[in-house]
Amino acid sequence: MNTAIFRSKDGFVVVSVGQTLPDTKVTVKEVTATSATLSLGNNSKTLELDKR
Repeated sequence: MNTAIFRSKDGFVVVSVGQTLPDTKVTVKEVTATSATLSLGNNSKTLELDKR
């Protein structure tokens, strides 16, 4: 299962595809090596991941 690490005001959280971000209704739809796609209702947003 693909996971992504997100930075929040409280630190870092690890979220798997299909889960929601903590304290939100935003769902992680897809995670690749270079991006993460999030959705809220019918809206989606793809974020390019920080390459460190």
